Amino acid sequence: QYLKDWLDASDSPQQQQPIVIVDVCCGKGVFSMLASYIFQGENTRIQKIIMLDKDPNVNWSHIDYANQLASEENRPIIE
Repeated sequence: QYLKDWLDASDSPQQQQPIVIVDVCCGKGVFSMLASYIFQGENTRIQKIIMLDKDPNVNWSHIDYANQLASEENRPIIE
């Protein structure tokens, strides 16, 4: 909630630029999925969410499914 409040309170033009969230050591992407839903809406500054993890064997099907609905639900895409 603190991050959402901070983003909403930013008034200067420099603080209104699009933001990319980078989820380092994301695992299965729980934070990224939650962030995608928390920051949905037309007025969100979150442009996209990038997930980084060294495990090449993670099943990303839940992310693929969430991204199929992201545009329709007005949420940031997870990469």
